Amino acid sequence: MLHLASLPPGTTTNVSNIAAEWEIPQTFLRKIVSSLSRSGLINTQRGVGGGIQMSGDADMITLLEIIESVEGPISLNQCLMGEKICPRDGWCPVHTVWMEAQQKLRNHLAARTLTSLAAEATTNKRAYKDLIGTRDQSSTPTD
Repeated sequence: MLHLASLPPGTTTNVSNIAAEWEIPQTFLRKIVSSLSRSGLINTQRGVGGGIQMSGDADMITLLEIIESVEGPISLNQCLMGEKICPRDGWCPVHTVWMEAQQKLRNHLAARTLTSLAAEATTNKRAYKDLIGTRDQSSTPTD
């Protein structure tokens, strides 16, 4: 999703390009792409001229949506997975702590848009490559 958000709107790419750029195994990435497609966050097209494309505006997609489209609903503890999972959830003080922590995590993830994360990733990646390039140059012996 970061890769797609860093491309100009409407740009199509493929799994091979994303896998190479982000060092993700293609088989693993294909599973993620499938989940993202089912959730409607991306569009996929097979065949010549096909590929992967964002289906919406990266500024409207949150990290929470992306995570939950791949992993399912976030649940920090089994007792938060649904009503009556734990017979103590009506009175257990730890249940309340888990609920508060889960809500704070969800709010934090929902506050981060794909646009802001993609911009941050681009900046961080460029700085990292510059740093690595500087290290490589400083460790090269001169004749």
